[in-house]
Amino acid sequence: MNRLSRTRTSLFRWSGASKEYPRRPLVSLSSPVEVKAKEKMDQNAFIYSNSSLSSTLSQPQCSNNSFRSISSKAQGNGRRSFSTVKEPGAAQQGKTQLVFDVTESDFAEKVMQQTVPVILDIHAEWCGPCKQLGPILEAAVRAQNGKVVMAKLDADQNPSLTQQLRVSSLPTVLAVNEGKLVDNFTGMIPEAQVKEFVSKLANLSGNSAGAEEQDPIKVAQITLEKTSASLQEQPATPEMLQVLKSLAEFEVENEDGSQPNDVNKEDLKEIKARALALLAKCAFTDGHIESANTLCEQIQQDYPSVKHPEISQILASVKLANDAPSSSEFEQLKSKLEADPKDTETLLKISNYYVSQGNHEEAINYALKLMRVNKSYGDGAAKQLLLDVFDVLGPDHELTKNGRRRMSSLLLV
Repeated sequence: MNRLSRTRTSLFRWSGASKEYPRRPLVSLSSPVEVKAKEKMDQNAFIYSNSSLSSTLSQPQCSNNSFRSISSKAQGNGRRSFSTVKEPGAAQQGKTQLVFDVTESDFAEKVMQQTVPVILDIHAEWCGPCKQLGPILEAAVRAQNGKVVMAKLDADQNPSLTQQLRVSSLPTVLAVNEGKLVDNFTGMIPEAQVKEFVSKLANLSGNSAGAEEQDPIKVAQITLEKTSASLQEQPATPEMLQVLKSLAEFEVENEDGSQPNDVNKEDLKEIKARALALLAKCAFTDGHIESANTLCEQIQQDYPSVKHPEISQILASVKLANDAPSSSEFEQLKSKLEADPKDTETLLKISNYYVSQGNHEEAINYALKLMRVNKSYGDGAAKQLLLDVFDVLGPDHELTKNGRRRMSSLLLV
């Protein structure tokens, strides 16, 4: 039976909307230590990764003054999704839709996040050459048997997107692969050149058998890795958050709704757990403390067997940041500790404060001081704090290696 990847619709308590909220810095969740505040994002914006659509489009055919070049570059997220466009009414057969219409609202999903190369045909109803070129393009795309798909954009119906794409004449054809512009042409060209253009793009496809043969688990894993890497470099965009939400509800099913026998259930659990963890990280960084805690609790309840360094790091970071005192309280704690250097509660709070500030070295030092005073305090709270900090830093960090040695020596006393 053919396998289908699907996602269930769910409501998260935190939607990740573009509205700006007060940020609570969570330095231990990102590297480098400084957490960048997320700028307000345009829900319809997008970016072509390393390639901007600044190429001058020539050979004007059916020139229209409404299609003018603009100087600003379109911005947003151009990451791949794990999903592919399905034929309406034929999704149960697992067939990839080879030719489809696209609008401003679904451009990111159907073009930027498409898992196979895309021919973007930008046309208009009044454009004669567009009507001549369209069928030739479509035939060339279908001849590639799924290695490339064709998205049709009506310029008149989507003026804002057309401007962002810097379209100056019609027809305009863009070749997009993995969210990046790789080639383009304008106007009517000979059929042989059209076939060559499409064939060249199809050769970029990583799957010669077509998108319908892709392993949905593998595609989901690749998407998750790319999203995780992106979050290390930039604040979350609405598109990233939507991808993570979909991955958190990701399922692989046969056409009858059952799960295929060859699906690795542990891989599926890890995908969903990591997606939830990344959502928790984004929520906490954006100041949605309650939602972050809820997502962390969901991971611990639903996926207790999933062990992954990224999940451990995020769970530990959220937990530690929750326990951290405020800056004003920290000043009072310092005075209190000067009066009584062996105050166990104060030592623990100061250690938590340094974690929240990203000063892991001092956090470790104060936790070790607490262990020297009373390693059993708070049911081993100092030891647990140290273990959480080590999870945040990772096993190969010098502070982790040194801290573990010092902790072990104290536990043996």
